[in-house]
Amino acid sequence: LFYGAATLSDRARHSSHCMILIVIRIVLPDIDHDIAMVLPTVGLSWVALVATLGASSGAVCDLSGVWHGHPQPGVIAPGDIQVTQAQGSTTFTVCIGAQCEDGVVDSAGGVKWTKLVGTVAANTPTNGSAAPPCTRINWTADEGRFWCKEPWCEWVPPGPSPPPPLPPPPPPIPAPPGAMNVLFIACDDLRAQFGRSFQTPEVLSPNIDAFFLDGGGAAMQHSYVQVAVCGPSRSSMLTGRRPDTTYVGTGGTAEPGTAGWCWCERTKCASASLFMTLPTYFRRHGYVTAGGGKLFHPDACSRFDFPHAVGDDPRAWTLPYYSEANNTQIQWGSIPGPHDPIYGGNIGRSFLESPLADEDETDGMIATDAVNRLANFSGDGIGKPGANRPFFLSVGFHKPHLPHVAPRKYFDLYPINVSLAPNRFVPTGFKEENFHADGTAELVSYNVNAGPTFKADHQGFATPVDEVFSREQRRGYFACVSFLDAQVGRVLGALTAHGYKENTVVLLWGDHGWHLGDTNSWGKMTNFESGTRNAMLWRVPNQRPESTGLNNRFVESIDIFPTLVELTGVPALPKCGGLDQPPTVECLQGESIASEFVGTAVPSPPKQHAFSQWPYPKWGNETGLREGYTVRSADGYRYTYYVPYDPTKMSGNWSAPMGTFDEELYDYNTDKWETTSFAANVAYAPVLTKLRAVLRAQYTEPPTTGN
Repeated sequence: LFYGAATLSDRARHSSHCMILIVIRIVLPDIDHDIAMVLPTVGLSWVALVATLGASSGAVCDLSGVWHGHPQPGVIAPGDIQVTQAQGSTTFTVCIGAQCEDGVVDSAGGVKWTKLVGTVAANTPTNGSAAPPCTRINWTADEGRFWCKEPWCEWVPPGPSPPPPLPPPPPPIPAPPGAMNVLFIACDDLRAQFGRSFQTPEVLSPNIDAFFLDGGGAAMQHSYVQVAVCGPSRSSMLTGRRPDTTYVGTGGTAEPGTAGWCWCERTKCASASLFMTLPTYFRRHGYVTAGGGKLFHPDACSRFDFPHAVGDDPRAWTLPYYSEANNTQIQWGSIPGPHDPIYGGNIGRSFLESPLADEDETDGMIATDAVNRLANFSGDGIGKPGANRPFFLSVGFHKPHLPHVAPRKYFDLYPINVSLAPNRFVPTGFKEENFHADGTAELVSYNVNAGPTFKADHQGFATPVDEVFSREQRRGYFACVSFLDAQVGRVLGALTAHGYKENTVVLLWGDHGWHLGDTNSWGKMTNFESGTRNAMLWRVPNQRPESTGLNNRFVESIDIFPTLVELTGVPALPKCGGLDQPPTVECLQGESIASEFVGTAVPSPPKQHAFSQWPYPKWGNETGLREGYTVRSADGYRYTYYVPYDPTKMSGNWSAPMGTFDEELYDYNTDKWETTSFAANVAYAPVLTKLRAVLRAQYTEPPTTGN
């Protein structure tokens, strides 16, 4: 069950939300009496409980309306959901196309059905009237599927859904003799500004600092993601491909109208055309693969039957994947989390001191699972020298992702008057048309319903969030980093205790950066330095001393896949040719930096540029998107250029001459915190010309020449 029966009954009794939608899969012949209204004949199909509760006035929730699953408002099409209910009545009728079902709200707040016509898919409202306000109704039917997950809704037209089951994996190739283990620690929204590791002593991370900096590892000071948001960044890292190849996070997908955060979105996860992913590749080559928590973006592929319960790539795992307890924990990793009863059904505050112990928070549970797995590996001889059974263990922590919920003792580490961002205003020369996609909306969504501390209308393009709230929010983020550090320390302690430290490559990776008021931004989803620069730390047994400590080599997240492959001796995948190769071509777009860490030869030449992108809505009366591409250079500059989006190619349209559209230029040599864009400064014309050419060369095919 996605939700335990106790959680179901508790939510039904205590939430003031007008309607709660809960999706379960029946796996046992008997279920708790609180949910006994589910039809017993549905077997293994998806079913739903809709607890329709009275609002504060005591009125019955009115579900009447047409819930459109297609892009033609006002037109009732096959697959649309029509709900008819008289105001105040406990009975209603649901029709999907021509197929209808009568329902009645029972005295326990549940729903009894006369027959099952469709199944509930997920939980976000769409069009429809409701009095009092109702939320969260979605249905699937044979005519197609209407699928919602905050904050997007998508219509999946009729077709082969779900895809056929994946064929069984081929027998693994024996691991290379003496291959090292891999411990991959993924952290959500962890910016590269904490502890001694990133020269930010205000934010305490003693365990990470001790293991990597003091233990012969490296903190990469110039690591950059390919897109500064969770799902798309993880897709690029796990496939070794840029967003214009994965089609994840570029602003569109291979399936029009979909949210597009699934790593195999490009081919709708068809079994014959899946990208190779990092853990799948290690499983193929003889590794025992296991994981838990957030590695792939959870449930982004559920409509393709690749849910989080199987680790979001069912090919990848030798052992069962450890999944969080419920949907709130899967998506936010917080107890309490958004929409819990404590918040009255709203999304809740963006920071909160939790009374729970570490082990009772979601990330604490994930750490406990990893500690137990390492103990079990040790007992079974997995990963031990000479056993030729190396492991690939991924541990996916949620923090410091919003909401910034952590046990109270971590808040106590920080005074109320923590520092403010050194650049609380947007850069001079930065246009407002490029501000409204800066990620601040995520923070607003938590606080708009959560009380008087945060006033969304007090913050705008030229007006930073007030200082009191800014300090409170930054303190919450700092507390979550320290809480995360403690959980990482538990896992690293177990690694050492079981004798794995000197035959295991350890990588700690943040999926992107995070703004804490700098450039008047709160969140990710920008092309600024704090959004695209992420935490990346390595420790490799017998690591070259020259590479340890604060390492200034330029590296991108797509370089992780080839680097881990080379470090472990697993057969290398070739470099992709050209701008793009389809998923059926097994290749990588990143470059290995293994020689930075091991060997006696001179390391490979470092990259001079790192590339990222983010889609921006067009401005004014225009429609569609622009793709903002950015290049960060090793000599201290960032150039960003906004290109019209081409939905036929799922990427920017580079046919127009460079300089036609908005551009920005930042100089970190003289302006570390991006207070000014120098794109219009004639003194920077040579830099601008050079980086224009670098960016165009990265994203356009070289011209062909005739005879």
